[in-house]
Amino acid sequence: MGTMPNQSQASAITPLQADAGRPAGLRFTSNIVGPFYFLADILCLLIAALLAYSFYTLMIGERLVFAVNSFAFVMAAASYLILRESRNSYRKSLANLLEDQADAVFDHLISVLLAAALIWLFGMIGSLSRGLVLAYALIGGTCIAISRPL
Repeated sequence: MGTMPNQSQASAITPLQADAGRPAGLRFTSNIVGPFYFLADILCLLIAALLAYSFYTLMIGERLVFAVNSFAFVMAAASYLILRESRNSYRKSLANLLEDQADAVFDHLISVLLAAALIWLFGMIGSLSRGLVLAYALIGGTCIAISRPL
């Protein structure tokens, strides 16, 4: 008669033995949601800037002061990403996915106001196109709202 392994020996499987049946490579975990939100936010900000500029030039047709308006865009985008990171929005998992997603549009509007305030503090508010800022705020807020799950 052979010896039977006792219960503790039979259930002791090492992590290497447990992973032996799976192919080696990338592992998809629930922590990937945060980087997806980050990439979606950057894409939305870029799309909003390009669409706002296109709509503004088609509708109004005025020449813009590129340095002031591009500085405002960079400041708005940077402040938005900093606001979202300060709320740990890019550290989400599938378990807490829908906790504060309505705040993303609000953060976008706050970042646009912060950028306008910076332009005003630097004394360049006369060169900032208010129509372009409004178009960027509306298109960016809409794009961010669409990029979030329902």
